[in-house]
Amino acid sequence: MSVLVKDDARGNHYLYTKGADNVMLAKMDFKKSSTFTTDSQLPESVVQDLHSYSCEGYRTLVIGMRRLTPTEVDQFMIKQAEIQATSEDQEGDLAGLYSQMEKDLKYLGCTAIEDKL
Repeated sequence: MSVLVKDDARGNHYLYTKGADNVMLAKMDFKKSSTFTTDSQLPESVVQDLHSYSCEGYRTLVIGMRRLTPTEVDQFMIKQAEIQATSEDQEGDLAGLYSQMEKDLKYLGCTAIEDKL
């Protein structure tokens, strides 16, 4: 699930995305995220943390973001309007559109919540 956010003060657009770890980890560009000494340490650390949380019964989500170029935003808005005006499967087509944007994300973090259901 994603949301497109505009920073009015700077004029930048950001795509924030959250989802299941098995889907989201493949969408991350950990090189953009890493403050560790080597690029391989962050993904390993995240996977270890997620495994630890799941072993304790927590439901996990991974969160990422990326800044969009003005061209990407314009193209996205045009495609979104086309889908809303003409698509017979708006929900599926919009999900596909967002999926195309959900790439090369900067890793922001993960959540682990107790799911009592």
